[in-house]
Amino acid sequence: MARFGSPLITIGSAAVVIAIACTVLVVVRGDNGSAEAPEQKPAVEYTAGQPAPEPNLPPPAPEPEMPVTNGSIESLVQGTLDAITREDRAWLARSMESTSGRPLTEDDLLAAYRQFLWRSAQPMWARVRAGFEGGAWRTEDNGDKGRIILDVGGALGEMRLELVKIDNAWHYAGT
Repeated sequence: MARFGSPLITIGSAAVVIAIACTVLVVVRGDNGSAEAPEQKPAVEYTAGQPAPEPNLPPPAPEPEMPVTNGSIESLVQGTLDAITREDRAWLARSMESTSGRPLTEDDLLAAYRQFLWRSAQPMWARVRAGFEGGAWRTEDNGDKGRIILDVGGALGEMRLELVKIDNAWHYAGT
């Protein structure tokens, strides 16, 4: 008596044969051409003449509650130190050159956090505070560009904060 294999292999082979037969029947019968594919509609309607939607814009952020005091270099630095104490991200964001003349966004608040409040930025701003409140500083105003030079002592000696004037208001340059 010939043996063809174990019962599990026989059952598995039968299942494969049935699956192939069902597939052949479906392909041969088809849908008789009676059903039509549904019409695909775009997710967003776009008409010429309108700007394309911008899905990656950051959400808007609230403006600072305290007025931004950046009419002079001294008032900008004092206001910055006060805003750091309050942890006022919106105020700090408004002191940066990149936010001038446009609405604030959540990305601006995060950039302000990185520039002024982040743990690695705290020692720098502590030195700025010590130099500014100690009176060991001077300013250079060259029209639309300026800087405040603070004597911070130690190996660093002095710090220079570069500023730019936009619409008669001072901002930290490059931020």
